[in-house]
Amino acid sequence: MACVASSSDRCPPCIHPWDTQPATQWLCSDWSSFATDRPDEGNAMKITKIQTSILRIPEDDPLADMPEEAGRLRPIVILRMQTDSGLEGIGLTFYGGAMTGTLRSAVDELGALIVGDDPLRIEAIVKKLRLAGGDSAGPAGIFTLALSAIDIALWDIKGKALDQPLWKLLGGSRDRVNTYASG
Repeated sequence: MACVASSSDRCPPCIHPWDTQPATQWLCSDWSSFATDRPDEGNAMKITKIQTSILRIPEDDPLADMPEEAGRLRPIVILRMQTDSGLEGIGLTFYGGAMTGTLRSAVDELGALIVGDDPLRIEAIVKKLRLAGGDSAGPAGIFTLALSAIDIALWDIKGKALDQPLWKLLGGSRDRVNTYASG
């Protein structure tokens, strides 16, 4: 697969997950032609819909250095990712305050780039989104928060598709683990 852009729309070289060398042409600036599924996978599961909403939940305990306020609500961005096989993955992320709408928009925009992709190829999708997001800000901020909701939803779908709990998919072998909380 080769991607083409006009000379005024040049962006990074097109590197598909299954290629070991950059393509000789350039990737389109809208990133939609950067497919994450292999060309020979005609019957792979596909992401069909991305839907986000903002849920405001009661904040029982404020986060570190937050003022205590009776009745305070914490806004959380919820992602519902649907597939053509009927499976749905749920992801969430939060930032808080006035940036919640911006975070929801970031999840929507990144999610739009992966409609049609195979949700079981998580690493390829993450790579695609990192390339699309550019690296001028590094791996942080709104981009990483938005990506986390997508990553959670993808792993949720994978667990459901393989009928396995997440801890097994990630190679877990212990009966117990220590917990850690910060804040």
